[in-house]
Amino acid sequence: AVNTAFQYTNAASISSLPSLGMYSNYLGGGYVYQINTTSAYAATIQADLSAMQAQGWLDERTRALFVEFTVYNPNIDLFVYCTVLVEFLPTGNMFVSQQFEPISLFADESVLIVVLDVAFLAVSLLFVFKELALIKRLRRAYLVHSVWSYVNWALVAASWLSFAMYLYRVWEKRRLMGVVKAAAAAVNSATAEVANFQTIAYWNKMMLFGLSVCCFLASLKLVHILNFSRTIKLLFD
Repeated sequence: AVNTAFQYTNAASISSLPSLGMYSNYLGGGYVYQINTTSAYAATIQADLSAMQAQGWLDERTRALFVEFTVYNPNIDLFVYCTVLVEFLPTGNMFVSQQFEPISLFADESVLIVVLDVAFLAVSLLFVFKELALIKRLRRAYLVHSVWSYVNWALVAASWLSFAMYLYRVWEKRRLMGVVKAAAAAVNSATAEVANFQTIAYWNKMMLFGLSVCCFLASLKLVHILNFSRTIKLLFD
């Protein structure tokens, strides 16, 4: 493990993405030391870290140190991808930052979530057919018909992008669970592959951003619809 720690590892081989620090940006590759957390390797880890310190694994040319790990709480079925970043400034100071990203990976396996996903797609398709029928009827006049038509298309685009990221997250979850099962089977092997949750945490965050845009646009449409209700107008007058 000490020998590989001094060999450059590209981002693709460890499923890593570029990271944004407080001081600079960092690519996904680097010099990696993977820690086996089983008690049988506690003495080995201590010896490796001492050897790496003696051989100058961290020196004056080091710009950042990432400590990445994932914890799982089975009581609430929640993973948390944790990153501790230590940035070494040219002045000799160190800047420490932390990031914790919770991920619920198994909630989408329930029947209720599947039904809601289908309903979500059905509503999105309804918006598409409605706008296509309006385009067919108005033709060029559709471009200046109403600003709410553009809101509808933005809502459809955000919905389908969010669903595409959701599907990718499902695929990445299955791949990760395969890695976790293989690592559990080879728990006594120092060369077992480590499951990197950075990618799924990133796409989970992007999916939530997309859903936030959907909620914002849907709220605008709801306000627009309620604006035609006399009862609602009386409540706010």
